[in-house]
Amino acid sequence: MGTLSKLTDELVVITGSFLDMKDILSFTLTSSYWRNMFLLPHYDSYIWAPHLARARKGKFVSPFIDAQLEGLSSYLDRTKYLINDAKRGSLTPSELCSITFAFRFKALAGEFWASLDPYWQNHGLSYMCRSFREDGIVVSPDADDSLEQWARQANMAITWRMTKSRQGKKGAYLQINRWPSMVIERDPETWGWIISNQWVAYVAPSTVENLSRIHVRLEKDIERFL
Repeated sequence: MGTLSKLTDELVVITGSFLDMKDILSFTLTSSYWRNMFLLPHYDSYIWAPHLARARKGKFVSPFIDAQLEGLSSYLDRTKYLINDAKRGSLTPSELCSITFAFRFKALAGEFWASLDPYWQNHGLSYMCRSFREDGIVVSPDADDSLEQWARQANMAITWRMTKSRQGKKGAYLQINRWPSMVIERDPETWGWIISNQWVAYVAPSTVENLSRIHVRLEKDIERFL
C-alpha cells in the first residue's frame, strides 16, 4: 500500500482511462485504494470522460437521453447511466418524439408504395424521414417528400398512438392510423431503434449505412407479422 499511495496523479489518470469497465470494477472491489482513487471527483473528467466517449462511439443516443445525461453532475454517473440504459427495450412517448427516424416501405407493401419511396427508387441511397409529434401527428421535415404530398392530396392525416396489444399478444406497440401495429425493438449493435411491421420500418439512427446494414434483416422479418 505504501507504494500505491505514492502514485502520481498522472499515473492514476492513465491507469483509469485505459482500463475497461470490468477491470475498473474488479479493482474497486478488491482494493479500497483504487476505489477511492477512481471515484474521486478530482479525477472524474480525466478518467470517466474518455470512458463515456468510448461507450458512445458508434452508438445511437437519442436527444431525450442526451438531455438526461446532461442533467447528471459527473462523467462517472453519465457513463453508468448510459451503459444501463442500453439494456432498456422500451421506448417512451417522450423519447419517441425526440427522434428523427428513417422511414421506408418493405417490398411486401407493393409497387405503388415503392414508387413513392426514394429508398427503392434510388437503390437504398436515400430515404424519407419521419418525426412523431407530441400531439399525435407524424410529420416529414422535407417539404418535397412525395409520400407526404400524396397524403395531403388525399386529405389524410397521419397519426400515431401507443398500443398494449397486437393480434392478442400483449406488449408495447406503435400504431399508425388504423394500419397494423408495429413492434418496437432495440438494435443491440447501435443501441438504436427499429419500429416495424410487415409493410414498413422506422429506423434510428437515420443513416444510409444503417439502413443498408439491416436491409436483409428487415426484408426477411415478415412472417411473424402475418
